[in-house]
Amino acid sequence: MSVKKMWWGTGLFVLMVIFTHHSVFADGRPKGQALSTERQLVEPLPPPFFTEKKIPAPLPLEVVEPEVVEEAPPPKPEFWATFSNGMIVADLIPDGEIQAAEDAKIMLGDGDVVYLKSFREDFSDKGQWVVFKTIKDVYHPKTEERLGDLINVLGIIEVTHANKDSATAKIVHSKEPISRNDFIVSLENLLSLADLKDQVLPENTEGTIVEVRDNRRNNAQHDIVYIDYGKKDGVARGDRFAVLHGGQRAEFRSSKKVPGLPQREVGNLVILSTQDRTATARIVESIEPISRGDSILFLSSR
Repeated sequence: MSVKKMWWGTGLFVLMVIFTHHSVFADGRPKGQALSTERQLVEPLPPPFFTEKKIPAPLPLEVVEPEVVEEAPPPKPEFWATFSNGMIVADLIPDGEIQAAEDAKIMLGDGDVVYLKSFREDFSDKGQWVVFKTIKDVYHPKTEERLGDLINVLGIIEVTHANKDSATAKIVHSKEPISRNDFIVSLENLLSLADLKDQVLPENTEGTIVEVRDNRRNNAQHDIVYIDYGKKDGVARGDRFAVLHGGQRAEFRSSKKVPGLPQREVGNLVILSTQDRTATARIVESIEPISRGDSILFLSSR
C-alpha cells in the first residue's frame, strides 16, 4: 500500500470517530439528556405573615403616701473622740489597777484577759472601766499654779466576773498597749468629772496653752494641746480659739527685739473635750509654730 492511500485511510477513520462522538453527545451531554432551553419557573415565596401585638393599657399610678420620718435624737459624743487624746484632771483617784494577765506577754491588747485589784470597796459594777496612765504633773506656765495630772487613756476593759476586792476582765478596746500596773477608773467617774454649766465663756476672753501632748517645743496643725479653761468656765466641745503671738520689731543694726506691736493670729484651735478647769484641743490651722505658754483668744461658742 502506498503512503498516499495510508494517509487517506487514517483521515477517513478520524472523521468516522468524530461523527460517532457528535451523535452520542449533544451539547456535552449523553443523547436524550440534552439541556432543555425552557426555563423552570420558580414560584415566589409568600409574603411574611405579620401580627399586630396588642399593647396593654398602662396601669393607674399608685398614690404613695409620704412616710413620716421621726427625727433621731442628736448623737452623743463618741467616747474615743472625746477622751482618746488625753486630758488634764485634778485629783483623779484610781479605782484600781491591772494586777496580772492570763498570758505572760508584756504588752496587752484587744481580747486579752486581765485580773484587777480594787483600791476601794469592791467590784460590784460589772460594767466598763477605763484604763489610763498618768504622764506628769501640769503647772501653769505663767502663774505656776498646779492644774492637775496629764493622763493618757489607753483602752477600755469590761468586767466579766467580780469578787470582793478582785475581778476578771477582758480588754474590749485598746488605743495603745496596756500593761500590768496600769490604773483603772470607772467610766461613770471619768464622764462625771464636772457638770456642764449654763454659762458661756465671753468672746475675746484670753487664755493660755498650758501643756502639749507630745512634749514638743514646736507644734503645728493636727497636734493636741491643753488650755486653762474648762466646763466650769463655760467652754464646751466644738468651741474655737485663736492662737496669738506677740508683735515685735527689731532695732536698726541690732538683733535685740523690742516688744510693743499688736498681737497677730497664727493659728486656730477646736475643743475636743472639757474637764473642770482645763480642756483638750486640736490645732486645726497654724502659720507659725505653736508652743506651751502661747496666748489664746476665745472666738465663738457652740
